[in-house]
Amino acid sequence: MALIQCPECGKEISDRADKCIHCGYPLNQDQRFDERYDDREYDDQKPEPEEYYEDEYYEEEPYQPPVLTTRWVTLLALIPLIYGVIRYVFRMPAAALLISLIANFVFLIIDFIEVGKDEEHSGAWVYWGLIATPLYIFFRDKKIDRNLKHFFLFIGAFVIAVILGTAFSDGSSKSSSSNSLPTSVKTTTVTTKASSFQDIYNTYILKMQNETPRLQEEFKNEAKANTKGTSGLADILSDKTDVLASLYSEGAGEMAKLIYTSGNSYDDYDSWATKLYNDGYSKEFDKLYDLYSGYMDEGEAAFDESEPKTYEEIYNEYVEKLQETTPGLIDEFLSEAPGNTEGYSGLVDIYQDKSEVLLDIYQDGSEEMRKAYQKHSNGVYSEYDDWRGKLYDVFDDERHKIYKTMSDYRSG
Repeated sequence: MALIQCPECGKEISDRADKCIHCGYPLNQDQRFDERYDDREYDDQKPEPEEYYEDEYYEEEPYQPPVLTTRWVTLLALIPLIYGVIRYVFRMPAAALLISLIANFVFLIIDFIEVGKDEEHSGAWVYWGLIATPLYIFFRDKKIDRNLKHFFLFIGAFVIAVILGTAFSDGSSKSSSSNSLPTSVKTTTVTTKASSFQDIYNTYILKMQNETPRLQEEFKNEAKANTKGTSGLADILSDKTDVLASLYSEGAGEMAKLIYTSGNSYDDYDSWATKLYNDGYSKEFDKLYDLYSGYMDEGEAAFDESEPKTYEEIYNEYVEKLQETTPGLIDEFLSEAPGNTEGYSGLVDIYQDKSEVLLDIYQDGSEEMRKAYQKHSNGVYSEYDDWRGKLYDVFDDERHKIYKTMSDYRSG
């Protein structure tokens, strides 16, 4: 509080008084103001009364809307791509769908909260997200960002997901007319883990080449003790070639696993498995067969007096066996698959067990054709090889039915 002089009596009074306490002279606001500022001392500090009360001293700052992050709507737009990558890379369509739905819900709720920070943009349009994510992204871009960059990002991610989904379907299913190889036979041999078809091919070619000399020695030793003539020699040959067939089948099984574990196509598997069959099993088998033929040329065929069947008769007999056996093997696969607890590897083992039955039938028929070839004095090897190839084609078709059952079961 300051003291001023009364304009009437000149005595000092409070600058807040309405009138002089000495003489009763009334004081208005301007008078109190003027007296407070002595012209002699405060001329350069005294503000004009009207300026002191101007509205600009009480003006509020304009409303500034919060800055909204686009991190979550960007992740929301990439949901289709997340689904496509998980489905194609890991071959897990059900898991891909579940993960995508959970991620979509989480990102949507978080972005809902983010948009709700701004009262201007918290209108009813945000609830489009409860109906369809693309519509939510569209209206969000249009209302807030004034462009459609996230919406177009969503469309691009969706297109990529469709492409990946198509690739997954092509890799996991082939028609029954596709060329393929004898299927994997389950053996007790420890499989060699490899990262490519080339690695598996090299490993099993070497295994078969190393095994053949031992099998040849065993054949010679057992042939000397043979007392069953041609039939006995054929049985010995069959036992030795079964070892090569098991090695080949094991290698083909390792290649089959790469279709799912490494994302390779069925055509890649088919090409490499055929190469393993031709360069490995077929060449090493010929070495054993040449040894067998040498014993036959020495007169072993004279021990067998039975009338040989024709190639066509053997072919028809074993085609019927193969075709009658396949439906039962498929039923066995479907009954054992639900109890599998080892994932894809377990399904492959079940598939190998069933395919091995068909492979045994094919090998029995092939042996019958060999016997017929040896019985014909004028037999032509190319004719025998052609009929054996026809029988193999039937085996391959029946084997592929089991493979397709496994693929359909895993996709379902």
